Amino acid sequence: MAGLSEDARLLALHIASSNDTGRESPMSWEEIAQSCSSVEQIKLVEAIYELQQSGLVRLSNSINVRDGIYSLRPAITLFQQFDLEANGFDFDEDVVTLATLLLEDNSLGNAEALHRSTGWPVRRFNPPFARILSAVHPGHVRQTVSPRYPSLGLSIGPGDIVSLRRLIESIQTRESQLKEAAKNRLLQGVERVELALRALLVDTFGNDLKTIPKTVFEKAKDRMRGSNLAALDLVGLVEYLTLGELFSTIRRKTIWPMLQLQENKDTFSRRSEQLMKLRNCLSHNRAPSEVERLEGEAAIIWFLSVLAVET
Repeated sequence: MAGLSEDARLLALHIASSNDTGRESPMSWEEIAQSCSSVEQIKLVEAIYELQQSGLVRLSNSINVRDGIYSLRPAITLFQQFDLEANGFDFDEDVVTLATLLLEDNSLGNAEALHRSTGWPVRRFNPPFARILSAVHPGHVRQTVSPRYPSLGLSIGPGDIVSLRRLIESIQTRESQLKEAAKNRLLQGVERVELALRALLVDTFGNDLKTIPKTVFEKAKDRMRGSNLAALDLVGLVEYLTLGELFSTIRRKTIWPMLQLQENKDTFSRRSEQLMKLRNCLSHNRAPSEVERLEGEAAIIWFLSVLAVET
């Protein structure tokens, strides 16, 4: 989460993974502090207050207990932001699933029936169910205390139908915006690598057009139709090389030694393949797999480091 220190982030993950109910039930600060004994005490206390001030936990204080903290209650927002990393549960996706089930069959307003229809463990079910409860009219939420769920259930009225539909729309819009922002960030990373590779060739070979393989040269010239080919130099030519052509040019036996890169050629080739896979996904508007994304991001970081590009 942006804005949190690393100690606070790790503590939030610990709380999310230690909580076995998925509810805003009190958790012993003494037990949590003991399980985090490897963290310096003052940093741990600062971290829990950081989570409190971020609205992720609520504290019960007392002067007669360790650090003046008796217990804490994780907020639903903590599960929302950290459950995916801590437990593999996608909170927003699960909220959409529950809202959709209720809209399709309002007889599932009973908590146990709704839970059973998902097949999830109760730890996964309770946080998104609590979010659903907060979206409907308070008078439609059963107030009977349940030892297992945030509520025994709810009834769905016409206004609640509108609220649940809007909740789904808001989550899907936010997810779409996040995906688009992530895609743009990756594209910008790929572009920075391309620019750095072009600069590497020009800085090393000046305006020597013979650097570029003949087949690559001809393809680039085809893309330059309408440009002033008489004044063509290496600076202008490399602008028309694709990422794959840049990689193949750099890996040539006559070119590679002259670039004096502080990495071996096999590693360069492997990172090139990873970056090409990511770029192809993004260029064809196909979502990369988790492996493709992670390897592509690692390749971007690797190239920017090897090519001495400021991040």
